[in-house]
Amino acid sequence: MTIEDGTLEKIVEKLYDGTDLAAAQVFLLTYRAFATPVAVLNILRERIHYHREHGQDRVSRLRMGNFIKSWVTEYIWDIKEDKDFFKLGLKVALDLAADPSTSAIGQQLITLIQKAQDAEQFESSYMFGGALYSTLKPVRADRCLAVQPPRENLSSSVSSVL
Repeated sequence: MTIEDGTLEKIVEKLYDGTDLAAAQVFLLTYRAFATPVAVLNILRERIHYHREHGQDRVSRLRMGNFIKSWVTEYIWDIKEDKDFFKLGLKVALDLAADPSTSAIGQQLITLIQKAQDAEQFESSYMFGGALYSTLKPVRADRCLAVQPPRENLSSSVSSVL
């Protein structure tokens, strides 16, 4: 997809029409030059409402939900401190969850957004390939190995070897 000019609404509309899958990645890396996360999310929310109210295809709403899901999981570094994004994102997720035809993606978004809002979750999580994975924790503390630092000075150990 090549965009020379256009309104933000038309650009966002192209993201979920399904014709260019790489467009969403490029958009999420560059949109801050001309828009805010909340502005983009507002457009998506309006489009979700429009499609539902006019009985239009469920596929577009699912694509929008998946776009937001990718945004929250793969580009979290871009939005993790934007509280307004998460407030609006939760509203969008609830809207999707309330519709039986998009409830699954809505529930997934609710879970992801709630995890992303939790500051402790971010501190105890790692990002691997765009997915949020919790830090590994031992099942039983009594089976963990304790590593003790060496008792003697390393330089004296080296000199005794020489």
